[in-house]
Amino acid sequence: MKNVKKISDEKDKHEENQRHFFSSRTADLPEEIVEQEFLRLRKDFEKIIECSLEKVSISIQLSELIDKYYRRLEVELQKFKLELEADNAGITERLEKRN
Repeated sequence: MKNVKKISDEKDKHEENQRHFFSSRTADLPEEIVEQEFLRLRKDFEKIIECSLEKVSISIQLSELIDKYYRRLEVELQKFKLELEADNAGITERLEKRN
């Protein structure tokens, strides 16, 4: 959650800097300073994009991991039911009705 807040704060800060840059009188500033500020804004934006893409990648990995373990648990549950049924016919149905 900390990274989510960090990226959100960085994005807000970037948007504020961007608004200030484009609303200020850039025509009155030397071209070199305007270009440096623009490059800094662009670099900050690229960093925000990079962090966002990393978050997406982590989310995809987590989703895949959850799916993997869910399928594994489903297989284990089915095996367990079969073992119970081998020892006591109809037991899983009775247990499921109790819940």
